[in-house]
Amino acid sequence: MSARDIVATTTYITAKNMVTNYHRLLNTFSPNQKVDELFICGLGANNMNVVDHIKTALPDITTKSLDDIGIPGNAKASLRCAQLGLETLLGHAIDCVPVQTKEQQQQRLSGFMSKGKRWEETKKQILKFCGGNKILKEIALPNSLGIAFS
Repeated sequence: MSARDIVATTTYITAKNMVTNYHRLLNTFSPNQKVDELFICGLGANNMNVVDHIKTALPDITTKSLDDIGIPGNAKASLRCAQLGLETLLGHAIDCVPVQTKEQQQQRLSGFMSKGKRWEETKKQILKFCGGNKILKEIALPNSLGIAFS
């Protein structure tokens, strides 16, 4: 196989895998939920062959780079951390039960959320985002919130 063929095959497998896993994710949604936009980040977002394959495989969904909406694509680790924090405060997608046994400790990643200088402003934005619905009561803890992530 030539070097070009290896690159083309690897690129195709990467794009195909992204679409396959996207469909797996969609299968976890309720039937009435619809996705209009898909944001891509990382090196794949800069590879037009990958992006074109995704756009072809998902024609009803607008595909954009995070850079297109003003978020640097290289900031994906920061975005994941921010999303994890938001989901934790909203009590979604994370088991916030305290770790009890050694076995549970080995199966979980422990983390702490500490209130920053702009905590009150952030808290107001979170409450606005969730429509005023109740957020975790631990949000009122004074300095830090210890949480075990499953």
